[in-house]
Amino acid sequence: MQERWDEDLTRLFDEARQPLPAEEFAERVAFRVRRVQRWRTRRRLVSWLLAAACAFAVSPYVLQGSFALAACMDRWLPSLGGALLSPAGWVFPILFALWLLRRVGMLGR
Repeated sequence: MQERWDEDLTRLFDEARQPLPAEEFAERVAFRVRRVQRWRTRRRLVSWLLAAACAFAVSPYVLQGSFALAACMDRWLPSLGGALLSPAGWVFPILFALWLLRRVGMLGR
């Protein structure tokens, strides 16, 4: 009985050592990877389109608010209001926005 069990076990181990079909496995993995990459690309594109649409929809209100704030600052602090309305006064906010985008990882990729 012990010898028969050893023979059956040896035979099963020998059968299990057969090489796997490498081409099929590689093709299946490559197919799955491409499918996931396509899905991620589509999801990223839709996210960017939604973000752009939201920014486009909100931008008139943001501009009105910023101009109203600048006009209010111009009445209370004339020198500060003038600096906010001048192109030279926009340098700091633009630099701050670029720094913030780089900090969160949107620019440096």
